[in-house]
Amino acid sequence: MIRAALEEFDSLLNQHGKDHAPTEHEWQRSFDENPFILGRAVSLTLDGLFPQVRLTSGRVDYLFHKTASSPFFSTTGFIELKRPDHSILDVYNSGNQVVPARHLSRAYSQACGYLKDIENAVLVHNGVTLSCGNNRLVFIIIGTTDELMRKLHDEMVGLFENLLPPGFQVITYDQGWFPAL
Repeated sequence: MIRAALEEFDSLLNQHGKDHAPTEHEWQRSFDENPFILGRAVSLTLDGLFPQVRLTSGRVDYLFHKTASSPFFSTTGFIELKRPDHSILDVYNSGNQVVPARHLSRAYSQACGYLKDIENAVLVHNGVTLSCGNNRLVFIIIGTTDELMRKLHDEMVGLFENLLPPGFQVITYDQGWFPAL
């Protein structure tokens, strides 16, 4: 079962850049059927992963919750999916300025709306009640490492790492979540 899921993930990823690249909906379906992949991607053991949660500002791809030993330290966050063929960043001024590309900017804006929605909130989704913890994380899964390698030189890695504020992390689709099959 796990091997089949990984093979499907690899197959979808290998379609990137071809005539029919998988849509966000196809990626969402794959992650819905194999949620362990997302837990591995974000390097967290999640207590709850909830797909397609409707909030005031829109429908988040995934809301997650991780309980700590104290409710004051639990983590609530979001995973926002874009596609592997979506650009992560743009580089300007002869390669000295790094800014989020359109799709990353949109994902960031969406996530900021979701974070505002859950301030001091208690969420109920499919009969599960979550008290949103103090710690907030957002993972945006987008693009590939190939794009980063093409656009960034060594001195620019720090600029990319600080592209989004604390609590936000970009994860590429081919970041090596799993060993080779």
